[in-house]
Amino acid sequence: MMESKGGKAGNVITSYGPSGPKNESGAAAWGGAPTDPGPPVTREQIVNGGIPTPKGGTLPPATQLR
Repeated sequence: MMESKGGKAGNVITSYGPSGPKNESGAAAWGGAPTDPGPPVTREQIVNGGIPTPKGGTLPPATQLR
């Protein structure tokens, strides 16, 4: 998943999910400690725009690539 507008163009989400720690930004977005594992992200959260951001709110819906 990538952000594609403005100053965040080209950012890639690589660490969501329980296989790695949340780090500071994940803890700000999801709560808990930075060393806690990240929660799983569902397809619905990706396509409907439900992934929390560290500053509040959520990422916009993703555009599916074919």
